[in-house]
Amino acid sequence: MKKFWIFALAGIASLNIVANSVSAQSIIEAGLFSRQTNIGTARATAMAGAFTALGGEISTTGKNPAGVGVFRNSEITLSIAPTFGKAVGTSEDMSTKANRNSFQLDNLGAVLAFPVDGPFVKYFNIGINYGNVANYNNESRRVVVTSPTSMTHVWAAQSAGIHTEDLNSLSTGLAYNTFLINPNGNGGYYSILDYKMGGQDITDPVSQDERVREKGFQGDYAITFGANILDKLYVGLGFSAIQISYQHTSLYREAAELNAPSGLDYYDYHTWEQSEAVGGKFSLGVIYRPTNTIRLGAAIHTPTWYEVSYDGDANIEAFYNTKTDLSISREDDWYADYSPVTSYTYNMRTAWRANFGAAFVLKQRLILSADAEYVAYSKAKYIDFDDNFYNFETLYSELNQQIRSTYSSKWNFAVGAEYKITDCFSLRYGYNLNRTPYRNALETDLQQHNCGIGWAKNWAMVDLSYSHSMYENTTQFYNWGDIVASPVKNEYKRDIVKLTLGVRF
Repeated sequence: MKKFWIFALAGIASLNIVANSVSAQSIIEAGLFSRQTNIGTARATAMAGAFTALGGEISTTGKNPAGVGVFRNSEITLSIAPTFGKAVGTSEDMSTKANRNSFQLDNLGAVLAFPVDGPFVKYFNIGINYGNVANYNNESRRVVVTSPTSMTHVWAAQSAGIHTEDLNSLSTGLAYNTFLINPNGNGGYYSILDYKMGGQDITDPVSQDERVREKGFQGDYAITFGANILDKLYVGLGFSAIQISYQHTSLYREAAELNAPSGLDYYDYHTWEQSEAVGGKFSLGVIYRPTNTIRLGAAIHTPTWYEVSYDGDANIEAFYNTKTDLSISREDDWYADYSPVTSYTYNMRTAWRANFGAAFVLKQRLILSADAEYVAYSKAKYIDFDDNFYNFETLYSELNQQIRSTYSSKWNFAVGAEYKITDCFSLRYGYNLNRTPYRNALETDLQQHNCGIGWAKNWAMVDLSYSHSMYENTTQFYNWGDIVASPVKNEYKRDIVKLTLGVRF
């Protein structure tokens, strides 16, 4: 049974492996759920979210809850964000493109400001905010025109020494039931692409094509309490309930040459995975204003404790160029096999983080701000829970060791600027550097350039921002022992337009 769970966690994720970094979808989720790349409202985004020392922005309570204490008026804001994504996959012999556009509610929040007639506390404020802190919508395609190895070789190697009835129902079992791998009579298996001709061992080359679609979000439902002490010190305490919805669908095809001697025409391997998670965390922050010009800020965020519900299934359809092959008892030219839906629930803890910031404010006309964020990705952990029938302690220990070897703690950086042209109009710019969480992956850091404008008068506010982000990585369809797929270089770009409407009262 334990072997089944290891395969269930690792099975369908043998595709999409980042070179030398990840080997299981569960390990991918440990980093994916810890990473937050959406910034906040249009104003916050235009300034790269560098508000740890500034405050006064409801969406940036995810950086520093003390920012709620800076407000002197109550406020309600709504932000929407059309997003336009593009992915380019380049192998040695081909380049492909895929586009994915999405539209999500980005922020909806309110701050209630309460003046306090006390000797020290000037305001006690309450903030309530929903923020979409990660947009998972993405689509990509990768093609290798000619490959000397195949996923069927990986499945054959993974099946060695395993009885046919015990093969993984999400991968190797499907391959066996569709004649893509076959017993060799010595307790092992061989790929349909391998055969003998003229006394020589021959392997048919294949073309490989993978299409991946991801969708989902990470929503932060936060309530924050902040206080203004003598207009010098601002403190805040926040609690967040986090909701994650993530779906990953892939279609992987391998096609042999026309009328290949092996008999294979092509096969499609389709996988579907969905994770739904609910969790909670706390945050504590402070902002200090030693002078009217300088502000300093810091905050710490606990890990988020999640309960995750996972569902996944897979199927293979295989097509052959001959009606029969008596050597392997194949009696038709088309076979399909479908796995049952695999479902399980587990607990996990994502990375903790800390934020530090400094800001320069000149006569309420010019703002220069800089942030540094520390994220302890390697501290993500699967938490064992009581089970009266199965003991998963050893499995969890193995997964947590993989997390420590896969991820490392990283620093993210942001700088932002705002200049008021008039009392009503402002110009803004910001730059983000979001470091890759992987220790050895062939992945670049995510860079984001932002700009925007703002208008505010009396009780009304309108802000508009534009962001362009990019990063690259190198992936392989498989990497199992000495069976290594050709690398594919992927370039991801995303353009985001944000509109924020707000009222003060």
